[in-house]
Amino acid sequence: MAVAYEPPDPDAHRPAASQVGPQPGHARGTTHVRPFGEPGLAGPDALSGGDALRRLASEVSGRLDLDTIFEDVVADAMEIFQLARIGLWLYDGRRRTPLTIAAHHGLTDEVLEWVSSLVADAPVAGFKALATREVVALQDALTESTGGARDVYARNGIRSVCFAPIIFRDEPLGLLVLYHDRVHGWTPDETALARGFADQMASAVGNHRLNSAASSLAARLEA
Repeated sequence: MAVAYEPPDPDAHRPAASQVGPQPGHARGTTHVRPFGEPGLAGPDALSGGDALRRLASEVSGRLDLDTIFEDVVADAMEIFQLARIGLWLYDGRRRTPLTIAAHHGLTDEVLEWVSSLVADAPVAGFKALATREVVALQDALTESTGGARDVYARNGIRSVCFAPIIFRDEPLGLLVLYHDRVHGWTPDETALARGFADQMASAVGNHRLNSAASSLAARLEA
């Protein structure tokens, strides 16, 4: 089931960290996260980004359910990258339209429906990232994309996009897509951190599939 992240109500009692995203300007706990471009910060806050990845690795190894992990990835990435929108898509190469939304924040129905309708050989940057197993970043999506992609981005106020492929044992499992509503030059630190989030997602999804397959096999053998 897709998870739509919603910012927490500041007047409500504070729930557990796995239930909501962090408050603007602060990571979970007490670490301050400065926006990219703020004086003295050349890229992602290394401490906050590292803390987020270590916490995510712990959640993955602790076998928390995928929906909880997806929620935390969306919340952390929104905070650290100062994003307007984010999408986490699962990929199934057996399907004609292989992308299915797993979690997101800020994406319109048009964007969700458009991505979900893309066929596997569509000439779009996301499939290029999956094919090359490399992060693909569009500094200005309105000049670096074409056709339907450019039109969708223009109508929805998306100006810059970063696609981080989720790869497990050389098998594409999904895409982590970061959106800015302004032209943005993605730094090597940012793309490396995006890849780190995607790699943790690969471990989570890959291990979940392996565990599900093992449980299914054990049930068949027992039967």
